[in-house]
Amino acid sequence: MKRFLLPAGLLLGFGSALHAQETQSVAVQRHALLVGIGDYPVAEWQRLEGPAGDVAAMRSILIERGGFQADHVTTLLEEQATRSNILAALQRLREDAAPGDLLLFYFAGHGSWLADDNGDELHDGLDETLVPWDALAADGTRQDLRDDLLRDFVRAANVKTERVVLVFDCCHSGTAVRGGGVALRQVPGPAGVAVRGLGDKRESLVAQRSDATGVAAADLDYVALSACRADQAAAELHADPNSSKRQGLFSWALVQSLAQAGPNATYVELMDNTRWRVHQMHPRQTPVLEGRGKQQPVLAGGVAAARPFFSLTAGSSRGQAQDASLKPGVELAAGTIHGLSAGAELVVCPAGTLDPETGEVLGVLRVRGAETVRARAVWLTQTPPPERLESARAFLLRLAPSAFRLQLDLDDTAPAPPAGPLLACRDLVGHFPLIAFGETGSARFHLAWKSGSWQLNGSLGRALPLSARAGNPREMSLLIGRLNHLARAARLRSVANETPSGLRFEVEYERLKETSGRWQAGGPMQRGPSGEVEVRHLDSYRTSLVNHNAFPVYASYLLFSPDGEINVLWTTESQDDAIAPGTRRWSNRIELFIPSENEEFYRQGSCMGRWVVTRDWHDLRDLEQKPAPDVAPTRSNGGVPGGIAGGQVGAPVDDWATRSLEFRLLPAQD
Repeated sequence: MKRFLLPAGLLLGFGSALHAQETQSVAVQRHALLVGIGDYPVAEWQRLEGPAGDVAAMRSILIERGGFQADHVTTLLEEQATRSNILAALQRLREDAAPGDLLLFYFAGHGSWLADDNGDELHDGLDETLVPWDALAADGTRQDLRDDLLRDFVRAANVKTERVVLVFDCCHSGTAVRGGGVALRQVPGPAGVAVRGLGDKRESLVAQRSDATGVAAADLDYVALSACRADQAAAELHADPNSSKRQGLFSWALVQSLAQAGPNATYVELMDNTRWRVHQMHPRQTPVLEGRGKQQPVLAGGVAAARPFFSLTAGSSRGQAQDASLKPGVELAAGTIHGLSAGAELVVCPAGTLDPETGEVLGVLRVRGAETVRARAVWLTQTPPPERLESARAFLLRLAPSAFRLQLDLDDTAPAPPAGPLLACRDLVGHFPLIAFGETGSARFHLAWKSGSWQLNGSLGRALPLSARAGNPREMSLLIGRLNHLARAARLRSVANETPSGLRFEVEYERLKETSGRWQAGGPMQRGPSGEVEVRHLDSYRTSLVNHNAFPVYASYLLFSPDGEINVLWTTESQDDAIAPGTRRWSNRIELFIPSENEEFYRQGSCMGRWVVTRDWHDLRDLEQKPAPDVAPTRSNGGVPGGIAGGQVGAPVDDWATRSLEFRLLPAQD
């Protein structure tokens, strides 16, 4: 297949686009054992749909983004995952490792607990266990994998390496199965164990534990990522609307977070993002991170940066070219609401591609016309075979000429920069069509020259947490790349249709307060002295939409963050999930959070939540933009940098509409 050379720096992304990825250390090899069991040969144990798919998703993300070689990833599924096979595979994992290598053990299936057999469980007298496929022996006894065995594995592995990662999507809580389409990854312990002096007090006792795995020991080097606390249950549900099968909620959230993690993300940052995703769908499940390696880079720094992409609609390659001089066209599942317009160019790569600058390129498209959530494009290159376009990904190469620019200027209160660094900075900005240098005083962001470094200041003149040494190309590229990240969020925020003539709906917001462990309505959103709606750090709210049309509609609720993050916090999941005429739909509980590293962004800007309503169903999650590389992920939070104004784009139309609310997110009250 012919490869196309792409101009460096022209691929537009959610974060930094120019800096080269740091080369992964060739000295660190990565080895993984992935175990998934859903169909246990015990009729009384709940069958799980997700583990096989969870293992496949984890394997893909480890190979595509985690720096793992395919032949270094071992999988054991269903009847392969016997106790003896798992133990043998763990031994090979340890033996194959060289000093300093990374070892990862992942288990998706049922967890349980057994009576402690060696007196080391002083807190509750129970061992947490993983349940292998043949856990129930012919004589009725249990042969689970006890936490003692996992502790022994880590201790033996530490002889060679401190890089040991354990990932458990199961639970040990003994909680009964809840209804509502949620399956729990837990089987009960043997009869009589729960009442060994504990009875119904077990749940409160395990809640006092500091670890969720039973592995914790002061002399061990490892990091463990667990689906839930020791007193909770791990759920599997329909997390992905594009899949008809349940998935492990924790595994799904972890894979999504790995896909968005920056190259230097730590396990703390990764789990913060994972925990937020889990809470949005199942608030009573809290993933847990433990171990001495929590602040280490994820997968020993093996995470590669990924770029956002758009999907091609099914069968779209069969259309005819709108221009006889061009090749037949395709339809993209994205449109003006995603920032596409006529003249934009995209590079198309095979399914699974993460970065078109390093992967295979199938061809280049140019957008000929764009509607709200779809666009028509034609091939500028030879049309690829239809089978190669199956699940292909289209990455933005060039934006169309646009009046929108994020203005940047020099801070006239700071010393003038030397000519060399100034020219280099202007040249770097020139690679990003969403950013432009403006006249002094007219810009939204200001670059100040201070002691050989560039410091970014906001619209109020105060410094933002972004700076770069002028002589450091990577730092400079990260700085300008972060600006591009912010610019894309601002551009999407400006795409609005607040006065539609053909769609009628009502939006409501209400604060939530926690009383005796339950969330209850706490009244309307409050306004401050200036008349602005004000919300405090860690406050929660929810929002609803009532359809006043004579036909069903579809809706999504978006929240913009000050670091350029865009989250789709609620959406109608499919064509069968429409909001019927005269009915109201509520969002999930939304908790707002000010990350300490971005406090200045919140001081200088207002937040915005937006409902997007359409006549036809569209998956607007392509609009999501996660934290830029090298920035800690945050929980659900809102806002954009101060001074970036939203507004109407084009004349109002009838097939889509927006309703937006701006508010200030303030620190928590003392």
